[in-house]
Amino acid sequence: MQQKRKLLRSFGRDPVNYPEQNLFFWALLLNRVEIAKIFWKIGDNQIASALFASNLLKSLAGRYSD
Repeated sequence: MQQKRKLLRSFGRDPVNYPEQNLFFWALLLNRVEIAKIFWKIGDNQIASALFASNLLKSLAGRYSD
C-alpha cells in the first residue's frame, strides 16, 4: 500500500501531498457521491474532509435552492 501511495504522490511533475483528498473534493464538486465516499475512506484526514464537504454542500444547496 505504501508503494502505491508513493506512486500516486509522484505522478506528474510535482509530488502531490494528499491525492485522495484532492480527488475527494473533485468528486464532490462533480456530485459523484459514491466516488467521493471511496476517496474519503482512503484519505488520511477524514474528519476534516467530512467537515469541509458538509460546509461545501450546504453552501451549494443554499445557492441552488432559490
